[in-house]
Amino acid sequence: MNNQPISRCNLPDFTLWNYLKVLPDQLILLNHDSKIIDSNISISKIANLFPIGKQLNSYQINISTKKTQKLEINNHIFIVENLPNNENDKFFIFRIKEDESKNFEDNEINFFLENENLIKFQWNIESGENYLISNVISFLGYSKNFIEEQNDFLYAKATNEYLPSLKNSIQKFIESGEQTCSLEFILKKADGNFANINAFAYLTNKSSATINCYLKDITEKKNIKEALSKSEMEKSQILDSMIDGAALIAPDLKIKYANKKFKENFPNYNETIKEQFCYKIIHNMDNQCITCSVDKVMRSKKFHRTIRSSKNGPSVLTITYPVVDENNKVTGVVLTMRDISESKNTEKALKKEATINKVIAEISREILLPKLAEEKIAQRILAVALSLTKSSTGFVSSTDNKTKRLVWRAYENYSLKTQAVINELCQTDTKIKCLNNFLIDKKKPFISNHLKDFIEKNQLIECKLTKENCLMVPALYNEELIGQIFVAGGERPYSENDEMVLKQLSTIYAISIYRKKIESELIAAKDLAEESNKLKSAFLANMSHEIRTPMNSINGFSELLRNKHLPVETQRNYLDIIFKSSNQLLNIINNILDISKLEVGQVTLNEREFNINQLIIDTIQTVTPDKFSNNQVNFKTSFTLSDFDAIVMVDGPRLQQVLTNLVSNAVKFTEKGFVEIGYVLNNNVLHFFVKDTGVGISHQYHNVIFERFGQAEEGHVRNYEGAGLGLPICKGFVELMGGEIWFESDENHGSIFKFTLPYKPLSKKIKSDNTLALELNYSWKGKKILLVEDETFSQNFMETILLPYGVKIVYAEDGFEALNQVRLNPDIDLILMDIRLPRLDGIEATKKIRLLGFIKPIIAQTANALPEDRRACLQAGCTDFVAKPIARIEFLKKLNDYLMN
Repeated sequence: MNNQPISRCNLPDFTLWNYLKVLPDQLILLNHDSKIIDSNISISKIANLFPIGKQLNSYQINISTKKTQKLEINNHIFIVENLPNNENDKFFIFRIKEDESKNFEDNEINFFLENENLIKFQWNIESGENYLISNVISFLGYSKNFIEEQNDFLYAKATNEYLPSLKNSIQKFIESGEQTCSLEFILKKADGNFANINAFAYLTNKSSATINCYLKDITEKKNIKEALSKSEMEKSQILDSMIDGAALIAPDLKIKYANKKFKENFPNYNETIKEQFCYKIIHNMDNQCITCSVDKVMRSKKFHRTIRSSKNGPSVLTITYPVVDENNKVTGVVLTMRDISESKNTEKALKKEATINKVIAEISREILLPKLAEEKIAQRILAVALSLTKSSTGFVSSTDNKTKRLVWRAYENYSLKTQAVINELCQTDTKIKCLNNFLIDKKKPFISNHLKDFIEKNQLIECKLTKENCLMVPALYNEELIGQIFVAGGERPYSENDEMVLKQLSTIYAISIYRKKIESELIAAKDLAEESNKLKSAFLANMSHEIRTPMNSINGFSELLRNKHLPVETQRNYLDIIFKSSNQLLNIINNILDISKLEVGQVTLNEREFNINQLIIDTIQTVTPDKFSNNQVNFKTSFTLSDFDAIVMVDGPRLQQVLTNLVSNAVKFTEKGFVEIGYVLNNNVLHFFVKDTGVGISHQYHNVIFERFGQAEEGHVRNYEGAGLGLPICKGFVELMGGEIWFESDENHGSIFKFTLPYKPLSKKIKSDNTLALELNYSWKGKKILLVEDETFSQNFMETILLPYGVKIVYAEDGFEALNQVRLNPDIDLILMDIRLPRLDGIEATKKIRLLGFIKPIIAQTANALPEDRRACLQAGCTDFVAKPIARIEFLKKLNDYLMN
């Protein structure tokens, strides 16, 4: 009976074996007579070595021992383990593992002979001589000569721990008469490290004890085997080592066996209690599940896979496998359960990130369209921000170009269930202590999931933005605050992920808004450059006309004056025209010089006491008389200070030039009505005005009227003479003197130009002295002046303005004559020195005159009127400097100061 093959029908109806059959280990099932009655699927490769009906004790295996045993079959060594079994009084379960290390030894010679990465040498045991056969010496590092010169190389380099056993093994090998042997030991390498060596020795000549040695480095393999061995020792029972919870369930849904992980997951399972139902333990239900996977697998005989997830609990992957007998009948199921919450969360996070990236990519394409308005960009950004953060309320702001304050561009409040309107008080009043004003201009993200506590702590007022949670992220570009993105009222607390999403959106938003602003500035700059170029071209054309017109008169009438037979009255008319044209040309040149000096910052102020009432009167008198020939234009003045209080510290010539330009313009553009000039004093500020009833200025030219070339714009101004430099010069001089200038004008309704200057009155004593001085007539009788001038016209002009005051004039036409006159006339009281002179110029002449010991005043009078010319004259020894053309009144006052003092 015992020799009869064991039939599978003798197996018990249901045991742990039915579960173990599906595992990857090679397992066999034995009865009490040590006969193999079944084996699992994994043993199929060696099933012929362990046929059913074979007695395991015939292999000299003790089935009752719990120790690991070794079995040799057909040159294969197997490790046999007796596994724990609750029913071990009837059956035995053995795990069969092939002993790889022993099988390797049995085939060592073939391996060594086929492997090229070996050290191969011949060794005479008696003499100790070594002869290297192979050149492969890399893993030990010794040279061929070193190995051959080193007697008993293996003994010399073997470690002390292995040396005795190595010598003993070699000696036994020689004495045994065997042909080959295999050894393991440790050798010291050339670099000082150690290598695990597997050596194969082949006896070639027994009489001379000569062997061939084959050495291989098995350090890495040794380390791997040791690690595997250690891992194997740390394993516990087969089922308990599984990372998944597993249970064996019978067709009646009762749990027959559960591993350690299953017990940990379901602590209400008690293995000592029989017949515990799976639905009670796993699902905590009193009845079978409607969608029971066990039932499905029992009927279909196919494995079933399902994932169960709860809202706040783990996600569990459950796989149910069928267990069948030899008749292919399902006798139960194996249920495995694995917590896949982490992988599910990772999958969700990746899907969410992919969705966010897709949305951000789409919105990036949309908002970077050049024609999209700033409000539309903000609305799109806000919609995406609310959607991705699951928020109900929010706004998007950006900085206003003019006020530089943050302004809401888009606002939404879904909780109101009405169309959102930007009507928060903080939009118009930045002093209100609400959340928006608290966060405004912040350059760091702000997140709060307890907003009402935050508002109460910081004493803020509540508004429609006051939700339980909120998140704000600034939109920055190059550390410059471009705007903000704010969301509130989320379905869940805000997290760092929400903050990162808004940061991505804020970056895109900042770039788009910054780009829009830069584009606007570039367009404006382009328009301005084109307009400036247009005005410049018009200005140059107009300037050419303005200069050529007076030059034409001067040249033409000068030519006519050469006719000696002209009547005297005609000659006077021609001279008047030449004089007016010369003044007109001189005015153009002065304007060009003034505007050039203003642009490079070379204009300096020379403040002295002046009567502003007298300056206004002088201004009226300097305007060309024929400009008032039209009887339909009346002229008015308006003074608010007495002559005594009107004496102030001011740069008189600059102020008079400003007034003259404004009055000339008013007269030029007024055909009928009046021109009024005056001032008022208000809070120590003088408010000057020039008002007319002329053609006025169209609003389209208001922004260029004070710019250079502004007069050259197309329009009515082209119907009038002028270079267009007067008003820019006025603006430059007024601002230089510490004031402001502006105008009010409508087309066909006249204009009023206004400017301010600080009121700097003099003390009463100084005013009294100056008032008295203005009333005195000059008397220079007995005074002698040396006039150094080479031009006859200039000499005649000086005679005209000096001789009426009784002064005596001595003449010199160059520097050398001036030196002689100083030597001949030691009583000279003052020298008027021209700079550009023949033979010896005024600078050198002044230096030589000072070397003669002349200490009295020398006043330079020259057409070289630049600051560097003035410095050169004063450095040469001149006392003062007067620029041509000479202002007569100021010039006479200066002479009086030097002659009388």
